[in-house]
Amino acid sequence: MKYFLPILLFFFASNVAFSQKASDEDSCDCQLYYTGGFRKIVKDGKYGFKDKKNKLVTPSIYEYIGYYKNGYCPVGINRKMGMLDKKGREVVPCEWDYVNTFSGGFFRVQKGERLGVVDKKGKMVLDPKYQVLSDFSEGLAVMGEFIGEYGSATVILGYINLKGDTIVPLRYSRAQPFSEGFAVVTYGDWCGLINKKGETVVDHVYSSISPFKEGFLVVVQKDKYAFINTKLEYVTKLEYDNANSFNEGMASVQRDGKWGYIDKSGKEVIPCRYEKAYDFIEGLAHVKLDGKHGFINKSGETVVPFIYEDECCGPPAYIFSEGLAVIYRNGMYGYINKKGEEVIPAQYEYAHRIEDGLGCVKKDYRNGYINKKGKVVIPLQYENASIFVNGVAEVKQPGAKGSFYINKKGECIHNCKYKR
Repeated sequence: MKYFLPILLFFFASNVAFSQKASDEDSCDCQLYYTGGFRKIVKDGKYGFKDKKNKLVTPSIYEYIGYYKNGYCPVGINRKMGMLDKKGREVVPCEWDYVNTFSGGFFRVQKGERLGVVDKKGKMVLDPKYQVLSDFSEGLAVMGEFIGEYGSATVILGYINLKGDTIVPLRYSRAQPFSEGFAVVTYGDWCGLINKKGETVVDHVYSSISPFKEGFLVVVQKDKYAFINTKLEYVTKLEYDNANSFNEGMASVQRDGKWGYIDKSGKEVIPCRYEKAYDFIEGLAHVKLDGKHGFINKSGETVVPFIYEDECCGPPAYIFSEGLAVIYRNGMYGYINKKGEEVIPAQYEYAHRIEDGLGCVKKDYRNGYINKKGKVVIPLQYENASIFVNGVAEVKQPGAKGSFYINKKGECIHNCKYKR
């Protein structure tokens, strides 16, 4: 009986990379360049890596190279996958149908339709015999089996430890990773909480339970929301119409169509009076009142006046990054600081958040870069431009057939044949 596991979707997607045609020249994948510190190269249709000093790190022997994450990068050869470490060495041999991203000290691997676990040296920890297997969290992983015929099968889930011992038997229709010593599980249509012994510590009476964040989870019962702490105590009643998890010690809550905030004692420290209320970031929260946008501090005091409008397009505004936030007023974008001062006037058709000290902006249909003082440091001359990440951005000039990469001085560092 065959079942196509969700994880197989990732493998099938990766097969596209195996079949793509590579040109025999040095190539640069911007994300690869800055996430791994390496530059992808191609030789005889195979991929490898060089470092920023142009020294060979990984020979060009792979049909597929992915992206570095948590210090490891997936690679493929002969339609089998393995992993490179941060030094470009193959630590998990290319003998698996799929290898998952490094998490909790281990990799999930797949052979055929079964999943197992290897450590960061490629040593087998759990043989590939599971139909469903999650990453390990707090020493336990979700495992499961499919019941019934393909197309109408259901899944039952439990938990195992790193020895492969079943700690929680197969009984749940949904199961989340352990956090703070507990896991959210669904039995039938209802959610509850279990401990690491598999004991039910919060009854299955909720339609939804969020994962723990900052020591609290959000529970929903009969369309009402409440908060529970790690002692499994209610810190609020089931009284809110909506609620979000804690961030920077505050959680936004909704009552009668209006939003406010509670602190970790459950006290409603900022009354429900706003049309919208978002997470606190860098000490301030973006809120909306009487159709206008502004910012408040954790005392509920208005720091940025309610004079800004709904953004019409482009990347999300009203999120602080590196001390500045993008705002939208009179049809144009600009930037404010945490004092509410419009340090860069609303004059751009488009503006990205500040990243790596620079903001990507658009004016008169051309993109360029400004610094945090609003000074243009790379002229507005590009048809398309990305944000800077670790000193690298991708840009495209008007009419060009392709894009190239620049550093923070505006100098081309790769694909310069597309620079005019």
